[in-house]
Amino acid sequence: MRIEDLRDFRWKSEFEFEQNWIKSTYKLNYLNGLEVIVVPLADSELAAHVMLSFTFENSEPLLVSVEARREIGEQYSLTAGATRQFELAYVFGTESDLLALRILHRGDIVYSFPIKADRAFIEALLRELADTANSLVDTPKFYQTLRTNCTTTLFEHTNQVLDETLPWEKGILFPAKLGELLHRRKLVDTELGWSDAKQLFRLDERARVEAKRSGFSEALQKIRTTRIISPSAID
Repeated sequence: MRIEDLRDFRWKSEFEFEQNWIKSTYKLNYLNGLEVIVVPLADSELAAHVMLSFTFENSEPLLVSVEARREIGEQYSLTAGATRQFELAYVFGTESDLLALRILHRGDIVYSFPIKADRAFIEALLRELADTANSLVDTPKFYQTLRTNCTTTLFEHTNQVLDETLPWEKGILFPAKLGELLHRRKLVDTELGWSDAKQLFRLDERARVEAKRSGFSEALQKIRTTRIISPSAID
């Protein structure tokens, strides 16, 4: 899969950045994992932004974020999103952009839940996302706060490639609860109970500490390779 204009911004602060769009090629036979990233909004127990992270054996993760496409001068609001004021956008980007912005500069809480899934499903999901993103060039769609947002859109893509359709639950409508929903359905790759799993798969606190010692991507890789330890051993 070749991606042109993969977003790889360099962030100096929450609002200061250097634009960087790159070309990148991914060998899909090297796909080896899928993680669901949940970013609660302002410590909300209900609202959150959700992204997907596709991991590969031989390259950095590829993140996909479904968002409201704001034009210059537009500001996001729930009301504007509910009244079809924004187009739907699919952002394909690097974790040193999409996660560093949220963790290092916005100070967001960020969870990354590894999903139990075979490679065939992960590849089918990525292809489905890419095909739909390409189709928006000729057939744009509106972002809608409740019906066509970051979580519901990714959920519908998942159902497109599953043999059995997943039912709607409050973890879809209230995405801050999505991690708990995935854990309850035994889709999170862990044997831990929910409380311990939630602690283990929280990225932001450890990433801020580790990023001071090395680069941001290196910090995330270290967290991934060490989180098989018990939560009680986490600093």
